Amino acid sequence: MSEISEDPVPTGEPLPPASPATMPAVEEAFDEIDVDEPLVGIIMGSKSDKPKMQPAGAALHEVGIRYECG
Repeated sequence: MSEISEDPVPTGEPLPPASPATMPAVEEAFDEIDVDEPLVGIIMGSKSDKPKMQPAGAALHEVGIRYECG
Protein backbone atom coordinates (compact mmCIF):
# COMPACT_ATOMS: atom_id res chain seq x y z
CA MET A 1 0.00 0.00 0.00
CA SER A 2 1.38 3.45 -0.87
CA GLU A 3 1.58 6.26 1.62
CA ILE A 4 -0.01 9.67 1.14
CA SER A 5 2.56 12.43 1.05
CA GLU A 6 2.13 15.45 3.32
CA ASP A 7 3.73 17.58 0.60
CA PRO A 8 2.07 16.90 -2.75
CA VAL A 9 4.38 16.84 -5.74
CA PRO A 10 2.97 18.45 -8.90
CA THR A 11 2.91 16.28 -12.01
CA GLY A 12 2.78 17.35 -15.63
CA GLU A 13 2.75 20.90 -16.89
CA PRO A 14 1.28 23.68 -14.76
CA LEU A 15 -2.06 25.06 -15.91
CA PRO A 16 -1.94 28.45 -17.60
CA PRO A 17 -3.58 31.31 -15.69
CA ALA A 18 -7.29 31.74 -16.44
CA SER A 19 -8.02 34.30 -19.08
CA PRO A 20 -10.60 36.99 -18.26
CA ALA A 21 -12.00 36.44 -21.76
CA THR A 22 -12.82 32.85 -20.81
CA MET A 23 -15.41 33.77 -18.20
CA PRO A 24 -17.94 35.42 -20.56
CA ALA A 25 -17.82 32.33 -22.79
CA VAL A 26 -18.46 30.09 -19.80
CA GLU A 27 -21.28 32.30 -18.53
CA GLU A 28 -22.85 32.32 -21.99
CA ALA A 29 -22.72 28.53 -22.13
CA PHE A 30 -24.43 28.27 -18.74
CA ASP A 31 -27.11 30.77 -19.78
CA GLU A 32 -28.19 28.31 -22.47
CA ILE A 33 -28.82 25.59 -19.86
CA ASP A 34 -32.36 25.69 -18.48
CA VAL A 35 -32.60 23.37 -15.51
CA ASP A 36 -35.46 23.33 -13.01
CA GLU A 37 -33.66 20.96 -10.66
CA PRO A 38 -31.66 22.06 -7.61
CA LEU A 39 -28.24 23.53 -8.33
CA VAL A 40 -26.79 22.71 -4.89
CA GLY A 41 -27.00 19.62 -2.73
CA ILE A 42 -26.60 19.87 1.04
CA ILE A 43 -25.32 16.50 2.24
CA MET A 44 -25.88 15.47 5.85
CA GLY A 45 -24.54 12.48 7.72
CA SER A 46 -27.74 11.99 9.69
CA LYS A 47 -31.02 13.73 10.54
CA SER A 48 -29.37 15.20 13.63
CA ASP A 49 -27.23 17.36 11.29
CA LYS A 50 -30.28 19.20 9.98
CA PRO A 51 -30.26 22.04 12.58
CA LYS A 52 -26.60 22.77 11.72
CA MET A 53 -27.29 22.78 7.97
CA GLN A 54 -30.52 24.84 8.00
CA PRO A 55 -28.62 28.17 7.92
CA ALA A 56 -26.89 27.04 4.72
CA GLY A 57 -30.26 26.31 3.12
CA ALA A 58 -31.64 29.64 4.32
CA ALA A 59 -28.66 31.50 2.83
CA LEU A 60 -29.10 29.73 -0.53
CA HIS A 61 -32.84 30.44 -0.51
CA GLU A 62 -32.21 34.10 0.33
CA VAL A 63 -30.11 34.59 -2.82
CA GLY A 64 -32.41 32.51 -5.02
CA ILE A 65 -30.30 29.37 -5.42
CA ARG A 66 -32.29 26.12 -5.62
CA TYR A 67 -31.03 23.37 -3.33
CA GLU A 68 -31.90 19.98 -1.93
CA CYS A 69 -31.01 18.23 1.32
CA GLY A 70 -30.03 14.62 1.58
